[in-house]
Amino acid sequence: MLRSVSAVTGSILIIAYIAYAFSGIRTEGPGDKIIQLLVLVPAVVCISWALSGRIMRNLAAAALRRLDGWRTVPFLVTLSLVLFLFTLWMAYFPLEGTAKGGDESATLFQARIFARGELAAPAPPVPDPEVYFSSRHLVIHDGRWFGQYTPTHSLLLAPFVRVGLSPLLGPVEGVLSLIGIFLLVRIWKGERSARLVSLLLLLSLTCPRISGYLLHLYQVVYMDITGMSTPSMSR
Repeated sequence: MLRSVSAVTGSILIIAYIAYAFSGIRTEGPGDKIIQLLVLVPAVVCISWALSGRIMRNLAAAALRRLDGWRTVPFLVTLSLVLFLFTLWMAYFPLEGTAKGGDESATLFQARIFARGELAAPAPPVPDPEVYFSSRHLVIHDGRWFGQYTPTHSLLLAPFVRVGLSPLLGPVEGVLSLIGIFLLVRIWKGERSARLVSLLLLLSLTCPRISGYLLHLYQVVYMDITGMSTPSMSR
């Protein structure tokens, strides 16, 4: 009886939140987060407790057996394909194929300069360009205009800019990061741990973020390569 009441309560809370989300009165910022905390978390707890009485087997053990049943190559190919297609869709549709943040904009700006075979762009031909084109991510100095960040990521992005496929770099780096993390964790902790970590990465909130021009992606790839090539870390 109590589990049935718990399931109904959880369902009511979820329906109430959906109605709130589409009602036009949804707020932005901390207020919305508090409502999510007060409504969705109890809903998940209620429904989970109700379902726990109906599950007659160890789902975690069953999931691990299924996970162990995959061969390594099909497992990696499947995860990589899912990650690539999802981040590619994110890059071209929700993110509209362009940079959304200041640091991403600076990276793309510098990549476009490199794609033209130059190290810096000419400063805008106006008096005091720093006033009209003020940005903490870009530098105007001595008649030159360039990004403030180290050039590695922009250099990697430049060939993609050159061929008109700049949003493609994020998904490619994401797949390389996934494969690198899998191989590195397998060295440290074995096959099962590597598969679990790879799945958690795929399901994490990091996935949408790697669809853009973030500087951190090539750093992840670099750390993977460094970790696998350093004897003390590989043992």
